[in-house]
Amino acid sequence: MDLVYVAQAHGKTQDWLYEEISKTEEFQMRFPDIEKFKAEHNLTLKDAITGFLEFEASVRSSLTAAGYDEGLASPDAVGAL
Repeated sequence: MDLVYVAQAHGKTQDWLYEEISKTEEFQMRFPDIEKFKAEHNLTLKDAITGFLEFEASVRSSLTAAGYDEGLASPDAVGAL
């Protein structure tokens, strides 16, 4: 929450906020190797997150359609694909 305040109080851009949040341990745990994904596809951080979440959703949907527990699609498992 402090980062949101700093961004707003100092007129920082959304991209700045995304970059600062991406440095946190929690973010890195949730989006493993997002920097690699971002670089490989020449994406902004926002677009890389969106792409990662869309891919994760499609994996979960496929697992559910095949009769598997969607819990198999953990962020670590999806990040390893």
